[in-house]
Amino acid sequence: MKNILVVDDHPEIREMLQQILTGAGYKVTTAENGLRLLSIIQADKIDLILLDIMMQWISGTDLCRSIRKNKKLLHTKIFFLSAKNQIADIRAGYDAGCDEYITKPFDPNLLLEKINRAFEK
Repeated sequence: MKNILVVDDHPEIREMLQQILTGAGYKVTTAENGLRLLSIIQADKIDLILLDIMMQWISGTDLCRSIRKNKKLLHTKIFFLSAKNQIADIRAGYDAGCDEYITKPFDPNLLLEKINRAFEK
């Protein structure tokens, strides 16, 4: 079973994503900020991280860059799930090392399709 980590500072978004993803057969762990993310990825094998960009203490793009520098996490997929929808924001996300950039509000079916496709590779 693939393990997905959802990192978002909005509890309602974390809860909604947890319901969608567990309903699709994934194991889901949630974190409210980047500091919590760092402790989780040290303890568990995470296959994919759904990461918000605008969070307290550290941005999602900074976290993504940090994760990409960790050799143990090279194969971890990173999807940004963000309200930042300008071309420059999306480009910055990909430049930081994300595998996919999805803007909020998002279609749950499209999100699941992209996640399933990422795991097929």
